[in-house]
Amino acid sequence: MLIHTYTHTYTQSHIHKHTHIYTHGIVNVKTVGWSVYTISTGYDEEEDLVCPSVCRCDEDFIYCNDRGLSSIPPLPLSATVLYLQNNRIDNAGLPTSLERHLTVRVVYLYDNELDDFPMHLPPSLRELHLQDNNIRTLPRATLARMPLLEKLHLDDNSVSTVSIEDKAFVDNPRLRLLFLSRNHLSSIPSGLPASLEELRLDDNRISTIPTHAFRGLSSLRRLVLDGNLLANQRIADDTFSRLSNLTELSLVRNSLLTPPLNLPSAHLQRLSLQDNALIHMPRGSLDGMRRLQRLDLSGNNLTTLPRGLFKDLDSLGQLLVRGNPWHCGCNLRWLHDWLHARGNSITVRGLTCQAPEKVRDIALKDLTMGGPLAHDSIRVTWSVAQPTSSFRLSWLRLGTSAAMGSITETLVRGDRREYLLTSLHPRSSYIICMVPLAASSGGKGAMAGGDTDSDEAPVCAKAETSDPSQPDGGQEDNQDPEHMAALPLAGIIGGATVIVSLALIFAIFCWYGHRAGRLSSRDQYSRGSSRKSKHYDDYIESGTKKDTTILEIRGPGFQMTPMVTHQPPKPLREDYIIHTIFPSNGTGLYKGAHQVSNAGYGTNRGYRERGIPDIDYCYT
Repeated sequence: MLIHTYTHTYTQSHIHKHTHIYTHGIVNVKTVGWSVYTISTGYDEEEDLVCPSVCRCDEDFIYCNDRGLSSIPPLPLSATVLYLQNNRIDNAGLPTSLERHLTVRVVYLYDNELDDFPMHLPPSLRELHLQDNNIRTLPRATLARMPLLEKLHLDDNSVSTVSIEDKAFVDNPRLRLLFLSRNHLSSIPSGLPASLEELRLDDNRISTIPTHAFRGLSSLRRLVLDGNLLANQRIADDTFSRLSNLTELSLVRNSLLTPPLNLPSAHLQRLSLQDNALIHMPRGSLDGMRRLQRLDLSGNNLTTLPRGLFKDLDSLGQLLVRGNPWHCGCNLRWLHDWLHARGNSITVRGLTCQAPEKVRDIALKDLTMGGPLAHDSIRVTWSVAQPTSSFRLSWLRLGTSAAMGSITETLVRGDRREYLLTSLHPRSSYIICMVPLAASSGGKGAMAGGDTDSDEAPVCAKAETSDPSQPDGGQEDNQDPEHMAALPLAGIIGGATVIVSLALIFAIFCWYGHRAGRLSSRDQYSRGSSRKSKHYDDYIESGTKKDTTILEIRGPGFQMTPMVTHQPPKPLREDYIIHTIFPSNGTGLYKGAHQVSNAGYGTNRGYRERGIPDIDYCYT
């Protein structure tokens, strides 16, 4: 029974309130199996009702945080949530009277000076925050005083594997969340309760995971092992297969070369493998993950992915693959087709080609895969004698009537020698021009003002996209390598000899004609060109033909029309719009104001290089 003597006169509401508290306390004590105490308080009833002067009370919430306290002051017995964080409280500053606060559910004691796991905490506790202390041990007897505990936060302490007592959590059958991030663990703690649903062990020193590490944790849904020392050879094959209900697995910042074997697949929704050393994704490593929604492979050494890797990923909505040296060859044709088939149902980040050089920095999804170009594409290649910071590439679709034309411009890096124009109109004629830009024209200020320092005249050429209704003539040349291998050796050698002979004869003929044409062109150039003092030797090449005065475009069904640089092209009798497309570094594209006589129109920019559209820069 509870013995208490009232020494003051109280209102009826106060009396009822205390009656309710004590009754509730007795029920709690009996429920958890504790003895009934005869309590003799060290302070009178008025002190029990009054909020401590150094704290702030809001009904049952007691705010004693950030007060510089070295010990916990007497608290009202009605408190349910105690905010005691960011103080200087050590183990000696925890009064034994805390055990009598049978209504407390949550205690915040993080960022204090505790060296041992605190004792004398209320047995009714459900959630305990002990982050940012210096706790070194987890004794079973202390944890057993909190049988209703559901969430335990022990991040940023000094807990080691050997300092966790055997079967430390056996008396905590309701524990659902355990955070042990940034401690000194070298292995997975043993004796974890079967009720556990979320376990965080990131930024420890765990290097080995045996088969039995997660035995009995069938309820675990979220497991975080980031920032440890895990390698494939030190992870047992069946380690994760026991976690049949796992929905999220994070293995970021480890030393994995491939994903661990036998990952749980039935319910997994998020798999994070970024910042490892992955060099290969074995075929079948993601099989059965039909509920996977997010896959992160960023920051690894992957160059390709095997065909069929994503065959079961029907629910995948996010694919993050930044920071990998992707080689966009025929081996990724299947992924290109898979992404196009998924359309807008999936968000892809970082799937940008790093090799071969001709497709460097182009998103895989934007590539025109296969041999012949698509009917809406033109490939532009070029060479320069002197290095330059960037090139301005412009193209204009020529119309058949006096309708509105459209000029699109983009800035190409100075180290690029090829650019693929896509999403063009089939069976259409285009004027394509290029001019090198001086280094000083790459700044944002130059772009903002629409001015560049380059006074180079553009090198231009005319090209046409092909007709989709006509079959590609190049398809007849795509023979099966197996049939080629079946040809007799003598026939192959004879054919190669004939081809080499014809190539030599053709090269001599082209050299003679090219030399005669260049001498004539130089004579005209020396009389009338305003660019004779420039050091650039710009040309765009198609096949083996090179000419410093024309731009050449390679595309299906194109027609080449050379345009001499000292003769400006005839003005088009059409209105047109300039679409200026910015690169990510904000460098400038556009010529000075002397090229744009009508400067009163608004300036709106876009960026084609990354596929992010914007509005246009327009004038007539």
